[in-house]
Amino acid sequence: MYVIGSAIIILALLSGDNCVHIEPLEGPWVVEANSRPYVDLTCVFSFNSSEMNQLDVKWYFQNSAQPFIQWVPSTGREPQSIGEQWASQLELSHKNSSNQYHQRVRISNPSSKFSGSYRCKVSTFHEEKETKLDLIIYDPGLGPKLRYDTAEDGYVNISCSAHSVYPEPILLLTWNHRHNGDEVTKTTVRRGMDYDVTVHRLIPPTDLPPETIFSCSMEIPNTRFSLREETMYFPGKIQPRASQVSGTSAGEIGFKLLIILLFTALSFS
Repeated sequence: MYVIGSAIIILALLSGDNCVHIEPLEGPWVVEANSRPYVDLTCVFSFNSSEMNQLDVKWYFQNSAQPFIQWVPSTGREPQSIGEQWASQLELSHKNSSNQYHQRVRISNPSSKFSGSYRCKVSTFHEEKETKLDLIIYDPGLGPKLRYDTAEDGYVNISCSAHSVYPEPILLLTWNHRHNGDEVTKTTVRRGMDYDVTVHRLIPPTDLPPETIFSCSMEIPNTRFSLREETMYFPGKIQPRASQVSGTSAGEIGFKLLIILLFTALSFS
């Protein structure tokens, strides 16, 4: 009888009233660094009333085995941040109703160092549930910067660079709407979180008819950020100032090129 009673109790504990439920982690997916005062991430979970004294809530960043937030509601203490990186950046709050909790993590002055994967894990004595959100905090840095010059052998060296960008940007060089990625040289330097990227190409002058349009576009992967700089090539003359185009339609591009042509004609008249 003792064995049977123990088995019934164990089965009840394992399958009876355990019902932690966790919602998808709430928050933005893409944010430009320093574009807003804070970013909110909210973990919403519900549980059975009998599990209240068992709850253990932890937040993790990236693949770290060490949580950066821990909260045990039954202690009556507020959630605690762990680690120097988070000490002055976090504002923690929570509210509950009908055995459902909303735990909010507010990251102040979000910069690219807080870009990454966030996980909220809710545990009891018998189960655990986890939810995750991948947050990209991108920094457009400086660029793209487009320029060209003529080497001693007559070849034209066209280059484009971007500095202090996160994550690593994609730079695409074109001239007269043509591009051959296999013939473009790329240099990437990483400094901490940021990337400096330069692409360049040597082009024979015979491949460049007068008033060739050079263009360089910069895109940041998994975001909608894109920026393009254009300039016009005039053999044997000083490079005119490049103009930047952002999120431009085909009609707008034509108008901007017309402005470049007029400006250049006036400059050399």
